[in-house]
Amino acid sequence: MTLKAGFVTLWPKTRFGLACAALAALSLPAMGADLPSRRAPPVYVPPPLPVFTWTGFYVGATAGAGSERTNTTTVIYPGRHLVLPPDLNRVAAAGTIGGNRVGFIGGGEIGYNYQVNQLVFGAEADAEYLGGGALVATNGGRLVTGNPFSVTTSSRTDFMTTVRGRAGFTVDRALFYATGGLALVDRQLDQSYADTLVGPTTGRTSASSLRAGFVVGGGIEYAFTPNWSVKGEYLFVRETGSAAYTITSRRGTTNLLSVSDRRDINLGRIGLNYRFDMLAPAPVVARY
Repeated sequence: MTLKAGFVTLWPKTRFGLACAALAALSLPAMGADLPSRRAPPVYVPPPLPVFTWTGFYVGATAGAGSERTNTTTVIYPGRHLVLPPDLNRVAAAGTIGGNRVGFIGGGEIGYNYQVNQLVFGAEADAEYLGGGALVATNGGRLVTGNPFSVTTSSRTDFMTTVRGRAGFTVDRALFYATGGLALVDRQLDQSYADTLVGPTTGRTSASSLRAGFVVGGGIEYAFTPNWSVKGEYLFVRETGSAAYTITSRRGTTNLLSVSDRRDINLGRIGLNYRFDMLAPAPVVARY
């Protein structure tokens, strides 16, 4: 009786202890999950910045100042019906005249660049208006007393366009480059002749046309945003042209005037360009 009673008495206590032990074992993982981790937090690595490139089409506007120097040579050849031998002296008397003018320039440009490592190659075309008016000069001579002659020349360039190649290298976002190519210059020449040596004689010629020349220069361009850049540039342009016309006096004397001129144009300008990303390589973006 005593043992049975004692067993009955202890059994409930034993079941209660086993239940408590099982509950404690089940709660251990949950308690461990609430404990702070001893591992270091992951290091945040920002994605790389897009790589800047000069590759792409661009358009822009330019403005600055330009100077033009023109040297014009006029030679007078006596004709078949020469009346007075002193006409031969006119070959030297007509001579060469020249002058300078300085004025505002402004225009626009379009081009394309392609970058390979630090080297940049490209092509550019522009159109410029040149202000400053015309160069006017008169020369001539007095072959004999009371019989003068004169040649008055007016020369001007109002418009110019160039097509050039570019090659340079980059330092950070600065591009140092050289450029050269073809120049088309709007040549306007007006010349008048007056003579009283063999009777009142006047003559005049006018020529206006696009003349081809060459252009060389260089500059520096800086990209202050991925698409916008500003530049400073110097260009030298040389163009030559010629014209001829005849004069006939009232006495029948026919002379030929041959006119040749050379234009040297110096341009200093600044420009603002916008580059498109259409054909530029895609920036490098890291994947996670």
